[in-house]
Amino acid sequence: MAALVALASTFSVFAQPSGKVARVAFVATTSPLSEITGPVPLNPAPRGLVHGLRELGWVEGRNLILERRSAEGNWDRLPDIVAELVHMHTDVIVVPGGAAARIMKDGHFTVPIVVAGVDDLLRSGLVKSLAHPGGNVTGVLSDVDMDSDAKRLQFLLELLPKKPSRIAFLGTKADWENDFGKNVQALAEKVGVRLVQVEGATTGFAGAFAVIRKQKVDALYVARGPSTYGFRHQIGEFALSSRLPSSCPGTTEFTEAGCLMSYGGSVFELFRRAASHVDRILKGEKPGDLPIERPLAFELTINLKTARALGITVPDSFRARADRVIE
Repeated sequence: MAALVALASTFSVFAQPSGKVARVAFVATTSPLSEITGPVPLNPAPRGLVHGLRELGWVEGRNLILERRSAEGNWDRLPDIVAELVHMHTDVIVVPGGAAARIMKDGHFTVPIVVAGVDDLLRSGLVKSLAHPGGNVTGVLSDVDMDSDAKRLQFLLELLPKKPSRIAFLGTKADWENDFGKNVQALAEKVGVRLVQVEGATTGFAGAFAVIRKQKVDALYVARGPSTYGFRHQIGEFALSSRLPSSCPGTTEFTEAGCLMSYGGSVFELFRRAASHVDRILKGEKPGDLPIERPLAFELTINLKTARALGITVPDSFRARADRVIE
């Protein structure tokens, strides 16, 4: 009986949802192709998408062709990448937050776009509302509200034994000027901490690291987005080697790379949920009719190994609040 149940379960997973072979694309912005390819990609974004699609019955080699592309830091390539995918008659294109506005700026792409991440789709004019997007863009946002980034700064301040006087804000100009960045600035001003803006680039952060060294800051706050995520290993290594306590975006990949702490929505879960939008579009629903969702849960991660290297004692109360502790 157990064997029959297992067989039935396997069949339900691999059953073709609509009897067609769908062509779906995942487009990365900064990650190398080596991180987004294969049945279990290293990058949690395509890994979550593959996992979610498989749960819904879409399996590569059976009823799904999953095209994978990356701009590898050159965001100006994004429209050309999408144009190529449209020419291939791709059914749905999945992109991380931060890419949708760049792709859609010319307004001539009508292929369904599913966004997972931090794009302010309302402000950029890509959707009419979260409940009824209209047009051809929908997806999953990475925030419940605009205060999550400021809350991450507050977590860092709670961890440090002494209030820092200067904290480097590492990100792009857009990260500094958007509502998330402004909320972080407002909190810093309120608690008497000076934020030093250090602008990185989509092609790398070597220049920004040099600026931070000269600024002699007490800690590092890393803005979230495809650019910082694509260079998370370099950022984590820099923070650790420079002995800078760091507050990093929500994926545990940052803390695994050496950051002291991270807080935010799970990238894997964002793209796993985005797979549901892809599934519904493949089955005939219009992206403009699919409500844009918000994350169900945030993750707080602390790297105790990094804390020990920096001479920081993590309070038991903070450890108890963490969703994950890296020993």
